[in-house]
Amino acid sequence: MDFTQAWLTAWNSHDLDLILSHYSQDIQFTSPLAIKLLKDNPTGIVNGKDELRDYWSKGLALNPNLKFELINVCVGVPGTLSIQYKVVIEVFWFEDHQHPDIVTRSMAFYSE
Repeated sequence: MDFTQAWLTAWNSHDLDLILSHYSQDIQFTSPLAIKLLKDNPTGIVNGKDELRDYWSKGLALNPNLKFELINVCVGVPGTLSIQYKVVIEVFWFEDHQHPDIVTRSMAFYSE
């Protein structure tokens, strides 16, 4: 549960550096919102921290009052975790499944 609390704290503070500290340099993040926010990205796949910073900079600018409200946390096979918020579910894959704190891959699913 340590990751979840640190994650929520980072996001709800809107501190982009703190948010990105949870990711590996070669993070692969997938989101349907990336298709809308990043031009020339029809796949919704964001690769690497630099591209992720660009995506979330735009997202946070468009949602200055964004606040994640935790609904549920589900643990999968070692090295995976999903977090459900009010309007989104995120699935995480961690670099080291024994110490889950650096995310190497993540996917976001939004309610319609």
